[in-house]
Amino acid sequence: MTIGLPAGYAYCSSSMRLTSIVPHDGDRGATFLGRADANSLYSETWTPNMPFGQGRSWVEGDLSVVGVRADMAQASYANGQCHAPGRAIFYCRGGGCEGGAVDNGQSVNTSSPPPAGGRN
Repeated sequence: MTIGLPAGYAYCSSSMRLTSIVPHDGDRGATFLGRADANSLYSETWTPNMPFGQGRSWVEGDLSVVGVRADMAQASYANGQCHAPGRAIFYCRGGGCEGGAVDNGQSVNTSSPPPAGGRN
């Protein structure tokens, strides 16, 4: 899913509040990824197919993205009011996302998910 900004706006910051993630732990814990792009926030979830009788799987949360006028973006990145796009900002598996997350400019390796209950 991509949350796009209106034309003429650039990515500034974002926040995420996880409501529920199932499975919460174990080898097949659900994953959540959020990546800041130039004028949008891309998010992706992965949930395992659970065997019959072992319940369902999902990721539920609230995402917010804040934009700044494109002509003001570079100045906003330089003075720290906004975070430059082009990196993963949320990447967690299972219970690692609780308590919310605020974009702090973190860059993570997205080649494999963190361990269950972990957060990059």
